[in-house]
Amino acid sequence: MSESYSLTVLFFIDELQDDVRFVQRTVELLRENGIETVSEAQDETATRYEIDGEEQTGSLADAATDIANGKDGRIPCRIDDYRVEVRFDLDAMSGDETDVALTFRGPDESAFDEDDVSRAVVRDRADRLADAIAALAIETDPWLVVGWIPYPYADSHPFPEGRPPKSGLERLGWVTVFGDPFHGRFGGRERLLEAPAWNVRDLANGAVLVRQQETPGTGRSDATPRPEPSTYDYLFEGESLADLQAEIDRQKSTYIDPFRDLDNGELASDIVMCEAHAPFEFEEMEYTSFPDDLDRSDRCHVLCVRRDGDKLWEANNDEFIRRLVDADGHPIGELPEAVPPDQEMISLLVTTEYDGDSSLDLYRMESPDDPSVTAGLLGLQRVDEGESIWQDRDDPVMRQ
Repeated sequence: MSESYSLTVLFFIDELQDDVRFVQRTVELLRENGIETVSEAQDETATRYEIDGEEQTGSLADAATDIANGKDGRIPCRIDDYRVEVRFDLDAMSGDETDVALTFRGPDESAFDEDDVSRAVVRDRADRLADAIAALAIETDPWLVVGWIPYPYADSHPFPEGRPPKSGLERLGWVTVFGDPFHGRFGGRERLLEAPAWNVRDLANGAVLVRQQETPGTGRSDATPRPEPSTYDYLFEGESLADLQAEIDRQKSTYIDPFRDLDNGELASDIVMCEAHAPFEFEEMEYTSFPDDLDRSDRCHVLCVRRDGDKLWEANNDEFIRRLVDADGHPIGELPEAVPPDQEMISLLVTTEYDGDSSLDLYRMESPDDPSVTAGLLGLQRVDEGESIWQDRDDPVMRQ
C-alpha cells in the first residue's frame, strides 16, 4: 500500500493578547466552518483534548484554560470522517521566530480524491478548510500562514527559515496568507491581490490570502479552472500579467509537429484520422482551425511513416499520408499530384507549445516490423504493398 500524506497548516504569529481566548476562538471558528471537535458519545458538549500526552475531557472553556496554562496541547477535530489534529504551542512566540503557535495536521490527502467522492464533496471540504484558515488569520493576525500537503519529493517546503527580510519563500503552498512583512517582497499588497491564483482574498486585517488551486494535493479540480498565467512566475519571477498572458498567447499559436525532427528516411508511428471521420468540419488543412480537445481515441489509424522532404509516406506501401506542419499550424509545401485535399490525413500528434510536445522517442521506429512505444500500446496497422489506405482508391498515390 502506498504511503499517504496529510494537509499541514502552519500559523506564524508574533504575539497573542489572551492565550485562553486564542484557544477558544480557534475551536469556535473551526466549528463555524464545519470542522467539529471530537466529543464523548454520552455528552456531545464535552471536548476531548490532550496535554502532555494525557487525554482529558471537559468543556471548551476547560480545554482552553488547561492548554493556555500548560502552554501546549492538542485538540482532535474532524471534517466529515477525516481527522484533523489542532496543536497549540504557546511558547513558540517567545523563542525562535519561525516556530508556529498553531498547527493543523489533516485531513489525509484521500479526503480530496475525486476518484472516491464527488467533485462537489471535495470542493466543499477544501472550501471549509480555506474559510477556516481565513477566519483564523483575521482573528490572530499572523505574519504568515502556509497550508500544503508535504510530499517528500517536493523540492522545497513553502515556509521560510526566518522572518523577512532575513528569509523568504521559495514556492507557494495550497493556501498562503501573507501578512504585512511579505507584502513588499512581492511588489506590494495591491500587486498580491492581483495574483493569478485560483482565489485571492483581501482579508479584513490587511492580510492577503492566495489559494493557488482549488483543492490541496498534486492536482486540481476542473470544475472552475484557475486563471492560466503562472502564479509562481508572477510572484517569484516578478513577471507582469500582460507579459504572462502574451507568452501564453504565443505558446497557443505555436505548433509542434514532432516529425519535423525526423531525418529524411527515418521511420516513426503517426496517429492519424481522415476528414470523413473527423468529429468536426473544416474546409482547409489548417491546424489553427481544428479543435484543441482532439483525443487519440478519435484516430483512424496508427501507421508507420517514413519522412521524405516535407512529406510523410506509409513505410510499407509508400502511400502519401500527410505533409509536415510548420510552427504556424500550416502544412508545408504542396500536396502530391493526384492527391485530393480530402485524402490527406490529420495527425493527432501535432500540438501547440502550450499543450506541450511529446518526445519523438515515443514514436520513433527502427523498422516497419519494430513498433514504437506508442504503436505497441495502440496497435500498429500494416498496409500491404500495392493496396491503399483509402477504401475508395484502388491504387495508392506513391512516392516518385
